[in-house]
Amino acid sequence: AEGSLVRSFVRRTTFKLPHDPSTPVIMIGAGTGFAPLRGMCMDLDTRRRAGAALGENMLFFGCRRQGEDFMYADEMEGWVQARTLRHLFLAFSRDPDTFTGKVYVQHKLNDNASRVLDLLEGGAYIYVCGATSMAREIKKALIASLVFLRGLKGGKAEEYVEQLHKEGRYHQDVWST
Repeated sequence: AEGSLVRSFVRRTTFKLPHDPSTPVIMIGAGTGFAPLRGMCMDLDTRRRAGAALGENMLFFGCRRQGEDFMYADEMEGWVQARTLRHLFLAFSRDPDTFTGKVYVQHKLNDNASRVLDLLEGGAYIYVCGATSMAREIKKALIASLVFLRGLKGGKAEEYVEQLHKEGRYHQDVWST
């Protein structure tokens, strides 16, 4: 009602694109976690239209049902066609794959782990946004990829991810569900 008190807070975000638009960006989000990533894609697209040479940007996006929840399909496909995004990987958890059942973004990350690791080794930034449980699974998938594809053992894979955090190249915006 008019005159009612509404409490809120403003939180600073760590979701800022690298200054150099040619730096590759890996974005991973599910459901409403796409909101900040959408803003980043829009920013990248604006940079591209202004003549900037973009890096190899990729988006891993997941939602429950393609037919009901995939509201930004046209926008995402437009970014791929314009080369704002070089790769778009989609996971629809309630539209089960014939062979594997539910498909989540971490499965798509596993499927593309070699390219993701190549980009990270080349200086890419990674942004994860969504439920805490999803972010935890993404981190596990990344660590497993470092172990199996790069041979990092004895805690070295975890140290690699921690170093990405320290360098400001691994960002998470997560919440409990």
